[in-house]
Amino acid sequence: MVVCFSAYSSLTAAQPQSALAAHQHGVSQLNIVLEQEQLHLAWQTPAMDVLGFEYLAKTTAEQQQVQQLKQTLQQLDNLVTLPAGAQCTLQQVELQGAQLSAHTLHDHDHDHDHDHDHDHDHAEISWQAQLSCAAPKQLTQLSFAPLFAHFPSMQQVQVQLLTSTEQQAATLTAKQSQLQLTP
Repeated sequence: MVVCFSAYSSLTAAQPQSALAAHQHGVSQLNIVLEQEQLHLAWQTPAMDVLGFEYLAKTTAEQQQVQQLKQTLQQLDNLVTLPAGAQCTLQQVELQGAQLSAHTLHDHDHDHDHDHDHDHDHAEISWQAQLSCAAPKQLTQLSFAPLFAHFPSMQQVQVQLLTSTEQQAATLTAKQSQLQLTP
């Protein structure tokens, strides 16, 4: 378990800072680490591509969109299809992003002034999942077709993959959403 975490940390820390700071609508980043029976997925995407806006939800409809996104991201099969033979069980999902916080906008006409003009800010949504796979050697292909189906404005996903036998980079699109790997 320590080895898996350190490999996952190494992959996420090894990304160039410019890659993490880059913000391009329609393009997201996905890190995948498979070590022994542990599969870690970490996806970062512009909020615009999954919500349609990058500011904190202002209306009831926008707040409902945020809640729907949270529900969508809690279900692994909304993003990726894993081979059934791998017998993977979702252990944990973590979501991050200003839009996903419990804070909702309300009237701030108090005695103090807040600057809440976020209309021009760039915002990211981060999703991380940990899975335990009883038969990791069966993880020969991951399909991200569900991700592209749920988020049609997503044009490509830039993938970094690390397993005990390989390291690869790939770009997935709606037409090429399968990732082949050698566990």
